[in-house]
Amino acid sequence: MKQKLITILACLGAVVCSASSFATQTQVIYAGSMLAGAEQTLEEQQTIVIEDAIITRFEKGTPADKWNLSATWDYENVQTTLRATRYGEVVDTSSSAEGDEVITAKWITDLEVAYRPTEQWKLALGANNLFDQYPQDTVSNIGYTDFNQIFSYSSFTPYSLDGRFIYANVTFSF
Repeated sequence: MKQKLITILACLGAVVCSASSFATQTQVIYAGSMLAGAEQTLEEQQTIVIEDAIITRFEKGTPADKWNLSATWDYENVQTTLRATRYGEVVDTSSSAEGDEVITAKWITDLEVAYRPTEQWKLALGANNLFDQYPQDTVSNIGYTDFNQIFSYSSFTPYSLDGRFIYANVTFSF
């Protein structure tokens, strides 16, 4: 029974899976004492004030984590690749007067199917953002219809604002 299962799986081709992730933490620290000249008088020193909103952009304006999962299945002349990427949440400090807006984490899935009729030719059809995921509308843009509000999504969104993208390509290798 075990031998039959291995034989059946071997006939179905090979699958290569991969996973990766990262986690970051950005923190603005006070550097005034390191930057101030020891021999300068108080009048000669310049004070630079950084607003809380700017500090929040540095610390939370990019995802603190990102996960990548992929599987590629090769069977004879056909190769199928499925990728899923999770972008962690980010904070947009400029979206509304009510305060910072949290852009929630989201999974984006890509799929590509390729066919190799010969060793040199490869034909592929694929979709980035297969399930047509869009970011949430920012609070400040909900309900607006004037031209100035044409982009209703935050500029802090870590993935494409264009939704699904379907493509086809032909590759010739020599």
